[in-house]
Amino acid sequence: MNLATYHKIIIEKYKNKEYKILKKKGLPKLTVSEDNYNLYAHDYLIYEWMLDHEDERWKELIEYILVPNGVNQKDCDVDFTQVDFQKFYTFLIELKNK
Repeated sequence: MNLATYHKIIIEKYKNKEYKILKKKGLPKLTVSEDNYNLYAHDYLIYEWMLDHEDERWKELIEYILVPNGVNQKDCDVDFTQVDFQKFYTFLIELKNK
């Protein structure tokens, strides 16, 4: 699965309210806004990329993560260990510019 397809699935999960929220301790409950779905997906992709690369710095970068249900599984996943950082970074910039 490519990054664009994966992103599209994540956004659909958000639209259908199919997610759980991970947050740092001590933070207030997140009020999820449809206007921020791309930002939430952006952060989730960073979270997944960093997990696959065993990089725990995501804990310092991201306060809230909307984890879509049914992704990061056999039939719906991107193996981020196979995604070059430059390609991933370029994709994230493209998302931000939409």
